[in-house]
Amino acid sequence: MRKGVLDALRDAGSPAVPLLVAPTGYGKTSAVHYSWREVLREWGRVVHVLPLRALVSDVASKAVKRGVPPDLVSYQAMLKEVRVEVGEEEEEVRLRKSPYMLSPYVAVTYDSYLLSFYVTPVAELSRVYAHRDLGLLAAAGGGVLFDEVHLALATDRLRSPESRASASGDEQQVLLQEESKAFTALVTTIELLKRHLNRRVLAMTATLQRAAVLWLSRELGGRGVPVHLHVCLGRRGLKYFERAAPRVEPQGLDESYSSLYEGYGAVARTKVSKEPVEEEARRALDHSRSILVFCNTVPRAVEVYRALKGRVDAEIRLLHGRMRERRRDEVLGEIKRFLKSGKSFVLVSTQCLEAGVDLDFDTVVTEVAPPGSLIQRAGRAIRDLERRLAQEGGPRAQVVVSLSEESVESASAVYPWEAVEVSVRSLSVGEYFFDWRFAEEEPSFVDLLAQHEAEPRLDKGVENHLKTMLEVRVLAQKKVEYLLRELDQHVEGSLLRDSALIPLAVRGDGYDVVPVSLSFLRRRGRDVLEGEGTKVVAVFENGDMRYVELRRLLESPLSTLYSLKMMVEKGADLVGLLVKEKAYDSEVGLV
Repeated sequence: MRKGVLDALRDAGSPAVPLLVAPTGYGKTSAVHYSWREVLREWGRVVHVLPLRALVSDVASKAVKRGVPPDLVSYQAMLKEVRVEVGEEEEEVRLRKSPYMLSPYVAVTYDSYLLSFYVTPVAELSRVYAHRDLGLLAAAGGGVLFDEVHLALATDRLRSPESRASASGDEQQVLLQEESKAFTALVTTIELLKRHLNRRVLAMTATLQRAAVLWLSRELGGRGVPVHLHVCLGRRGLKYFERAAPRVEPQGLDESYSSLYEGYGAVARTKVSKEPVEEEARRALDHSRSILVFCNTVPRAVEVYRALKGRVDAEIRLLHGRMRERRRDEVLGEIKRFLKSGKSFVLVSTQCLEAGVDLDFDTVVTEVAPPGSLIQRAGRAIRDLERRLAQEGGPRAQVVVSLSEESVESASAVYPWEAVEVSVRSLSVGEYFFDWRFAEEEPSFVDLLAQHEAEPRLDKGVENHLKTMLEVRVLAQKKVEYLLRELDQHVEGSLLRDSALIPLAVRGDGYDVVPVSLSFLRRRGRDVLEGEGTKVVAVFENGDMRYVELRRLLESPLSTLYSLKMMVEKGADLVGLLVKEKAYDSEVGLV
């Protein structure tokens, strides 16, 4: 176990909440798995909370591969199944899905965790009344590990005070909820877990800005929960996080990790280019076999995929969040086989691979994005440093950042311009060494992070709503429909995201699910969904179909879906809103 990680795990038993900052690939999660006996002995249970469904699948699988017995591991996320090959004979094991989160080790999304903590167990969302106490006990029973908090908090989408002030009154209110909901939910939940329930809590991150750490430390400290900051970074990183919390443990880097820095510095190069990513991907094939291309939007990813397909001497694959789960699994399986065999390929993807899958590529080519996203994307290149450095020849571009017009335009479509501008302004065109991993010397990823230091805000309305829901949970028994209606009214159906995720049902061999945001449905709902007039079709596992007003769904997503479930026979779960056959392309997904 690398330096600093065990100290942070043990510190979780103190009255403080430890925040562990360590680079991508340092071994934060693997430390929990390899020391599972000690962790379970000290914690009782581990609820491992993650921001992405793909991460839930990956982390649960890795737990078993690293020695945690399969019967101790489960997951809860909008996933059909999670399978893992174990043992020398690579026997395939299907992991249990646990909507009640009662296993000794459970990997769960932030959405499912917060829903269980504040509202009701996911398994009881279609009941009239629910065992709300069971959801709280499961969510708070044992220790809670909040992982990849920088992704959950979406710090790349924070705006500066000047940018907020320039917005209109209505826009300011929207920005407040968009930017502050996740921070408010995290602070409130940690306060309740530590101060009132006396639970073990550990938060882990790779790219959380210093301003966000200072804010979390101030907010939690003011609630009687001090933050202990454990920093496992090189010299630049230790300096960056000085005095970011009342107590900072400057752990530095483990010798086994820091010893790789000299080799990393000798071969790793970053190229910043004005060329579009498709052109840079073609050039990267001259020196790399496995290339991952990051695009900022699904339409742009499809455009790049089509531009490369049939025009390069390599396999081309596309992967994004609006593809059928089965197709995503097929693509990931192919990529793993390509990596194992050494076959040349290019994988075009979106933000869904920034942290979702533990794959190791020769070269990452990415459109420009805010600092945090760029750091996450760069971490997909040469992840297995020790093995990779033994194979590398001379210096070459392992990370390529495109500042082309197409890249800037796609970034501006999904991120605040000021956050994108930081990267455009900070990265000089050319090829040079850039430390994306160690934070040892300038220029490094912490120097890039330091250029985007927007401070979060707390939404008192959301905080009061969360605490009221918990109080009502103890003092009164409310119908599930009423609770979901309150969530729709106060937080647009999600305690973490901008809005709830809505499942879409895609025809095929049965139905497969593609989760999308409310914002996507507002833009494209009438174009992609089956229906008549203002109504769309909802399909259930037993084959039943029901019409629902699209406008009603957009205004009150959770309570509307609940009403639909109550219209069909008991036990028939909702698959999703039915997608038009022509709207979904089997090759490129839902664009």
